[in-house]
Amino acid sequence: MILKKERLEEIDRAFKLAIEKKEDYVIVREIESGKFIQFAIFESGGIIVMDIPLIELSSLEIEDLISIFDASVAWDRQSNEYVSIQKFFDVKEVDKISNIIEKIFTEVFNFPENYRISIEVFSK
Repeated sequence: MILKKERLEEIDRAFKLAIEKKEDYVIVREIESGKFIQFAIFESGGIIVMDIPLIELSSLEIEDLISIFDASVAWDRQSNEYVSIQKFFDVKEVDKISNIIEKIFTEVFNFPENYRISIEVFSK
């Protein structure tokens, strides 16, 4: 059984590795459902952007994300529609991100306590 503590540590390690190796992206995916949260790291600007595509979300999940996390909805000018939920973090707040992911997966997406994740860390 995967424990919350192990998941949080795995996420923390992934973000610290991404920043240390100057990687641009981290994707944390719940294995069974395929739902994911992606992050873009702009270390030069000191910003990490959390991005959750709307196509994966129910209207209730969207409302919860906006209200609980004070997130915003991103607009795509080309398609002329909303495309994702976004939240910006200072790169110094990286230690908070694992807890935010955990809260989204358990309180918004309602995954069971023993849900499993996969993490990708990469650059284009």
